Amino acid sequence: PVQAGFSNGAATVEDTQTGQIVALMGSRDFNYEGFGQDNAATAYIQPGSTVKSPVYAQLFERRPEGQQNYGSGSILVDEPIDSIYGGKLQNADRTYRGSVTIRTSLATSRNVPAVKAMYIAGVEPTIKEIREMGATSYCTIGADQQAGLAAAIGGCGVKQVDLVNAYASLARQGVYKPQTTVLEVKNSSGEVLKKWSDVKGKQIIDPQSAYIVADILSDSSASASLGNYAAKNIPGVKTATKTGTSDKGGNAKDLWMMSYSPALTMGVWLGNPDTTILKKGTSSIGSPIIASVMEYAHKEVYAPEGKWKQGDWYPTPAGIQRIGKEVYPSW
Repeated sequence: PVQAGFSNGAATVEDTQTGQIVALMGSRDFNYEGFGQDNAATAYIQPGSTVKSPVYAQLFERRPEGQQNYGSGSILVDEPIDSIYGGKLQNADRTYRGSVTIRTSLATSRNVPAVKAMYIAGVEPTIKEIREMGATSYCTIGADQQAGLAAAIGGCGVKQVDLVNAYASLARQGVYKPQTTVLEVKNSSGEVLKKWSDVKGKQIIDPQSAYIVADILSDSSASASLGNYAAKNIPGVKTATKTGTSDKGGNAKDLWMMSYSPALTMGVWLGNPDTTILKKGTSSIGSPIIASVMEYAHKEVYAPEGKWKQGDWYPTPAGIQRIGKEVYPSW
């Protein structure tokens, strides 16, 4: 934390299948002076590139009659698009890479193709889909409500718990379920006033679209240029992982990482309560947290309970088309 320049962090872990929040830490220490009792997991913070996953999911949903569909091998040219964006748009490395596949663009977090994805799918439909997947707070406060294409690259705030549930919807193959932190409420007489029960959920995006996103985010070779960090290679636990960084004046201020499997979905934020910029803006800094928690939770908690076993992953949905390593929807 000292070397990177952040003083706080928050994490949320959700049971993918039920929507139950099974672990939450809102700050570094509840008793920490100044901000320890502020819950950053429910604070409104820009999520950076972590929002690109549902953005591409919405693009994959498009079924234009007589036109191409979109899949992991589709090309969205990485080039200057300032006239479309309405301002200067750069990638994190300040370069443009020309013709790159969506697999590469999402895995290596290119900004231009993500903005193009939202431009093609539509700003309002995409934000609506992100909210329906669980990130209900995204782009809802103040000027964020008019965010436009900046919403494709995390230009709005969101609550971590909401973003985790949006990722859990991806992890449920496109099915939204409401989150819960309460299993049962009893009064002083022992009468049950409220009791949680599972629900069927609502299909927000097609399982094929969710599968394509998971196929990209679980492909460690596709994101190899960003480094071989621990969260991408948890021994015996296959996950889909996405990093994110938000900035202020071109300097990183928030570091994010999201990770999910059919069993568990987790999000981590690292930053400063006063939004002070960081000394080191590498989004993979949260990787050891994700890796250790997800490995422990899967192997030591969920496996003994019969909720997960090594090798668990998503079956290929009916209709998925494969061309080499690339995947496309049936439409």
